[in-house]
Amino acid sequence: MVLPLTGLEVLIVDCQATGAGPRGHLLELGWTRAGIAIEEVRARLITLPDGAHVPPAVTRVTGIAEPMLHAGVAAPEAWRELLDEAARLGPPPAPTVAHFARFERPFL
Repeated sequence: MVLPLTGLEVLIVDCQATGAGPRGHLLELGWTRAGIAIEEVRARLITLPDGAHVPPAVTRVTGIAEPMLHAGVAAPEAWRELLDEAARLGPPPAPTVAHFARFERPFL
């Protein structure tokens, strides 16, 4: 059976981080499921490890400032929520869309 692209349900994921390199830290994890329509968009701010800071350039681009992260969750909690959402997708493997996968992959 061939499934047309219009019938495909996908998981859309986006990350914001303090930097693109391996020393960067996750700031925000966002996701939604999309098929014919986009489901509820979910996003979680992520608490930073001790001693980590949000560079001013990142705050300018994302609007995420360190005081906002006090209301965030630990990265494993956000990851669990994302996995729960992914588990509700159709039969595996479910396609996943990341706007810049080379950037997202190290954080996921």
